[in-house]
Amino acid sequence: FRQHRHKSRLWSMDKVQSIEALDQWLERVKTAHAKAGNLPPLQYSVEYKYDGLTLVLTYDKGLLINAATRGNGMVGEEVLPQAMTIASVPLSIPFQGLMEIHGECYMPLSQLAKYNKTAEEPLKNARNAAAGGLRNLDPEITRKRRLQVRFYDVPTLENPPYTDQAGMRQFIQENGFPTSPILFMGSDEAELKRAVAWVEEERESLDFLIDGAVIKVCDLATRQVLGYTDKFPRWAV
Repeated sequence: FRQHRHKSRLWSMDKVQSIEALDQWLERVKTAHAKAGNLPPLQYSVEYKYDGLTLVLTYDKGLLINAATRGNGMVGEEVLPQAMTIASVPLSIPFQGLMEIHGECYMPLSQLAKYNKTAEEPLKNARNAAAGGLRNLDPEITRKRRLQVRFYDVPTLENPPYTDQAGMRQFIQENGFPTSPILFMGSDEAELKRAVAWVEEERESLDFLIDGAVIKVCDLATRQVLGYTDKFPRWAV
């Protein structure tokens, strides 16, 4: 595959694996938010963290011009012919400017079971099926796996017409991209934790693999103020 340098870096995600660790993260966010001042009240969102392969799409003048894997976060591999076979990847969109959008490519568990019924070489699991389907030199193999993508971030966009996570999500949907459901959005920390607990309870009944839930600060100006470590955004976990 040819190498592709992303316009915006893809960050890793910091992790918490207990309510105590989550409380510590929330306290750090609240402290930084209070110190900055003149920011909107804190609001958070909770989404599924799909366990698949990150896909980075680039559009210009309304047309899909590039698709790439995450790679090391700065340089990935070009997979445009493969991405164009995926039904949930729009080849053209209403927005006419230069835009880079991130999504998670995955194979539904029901599709994996259906595929394996007739496959000469059954696939071991849905994550490998997605990675092997997208990173395959034959786009026809990608097509046969019936992969899906859910989109969640627009890191490269000049003068975005939104200021928070809800507005970004609406913009993504208006341009024809499927998104992950928002399981919670608000300021109530108890409700936030209930949403995370619900993800854990429902996990086995989902038709896709997840490796947790993602919690984000909703306001984009607050995200800029919170910034990044050398690896992670401080505004998501």
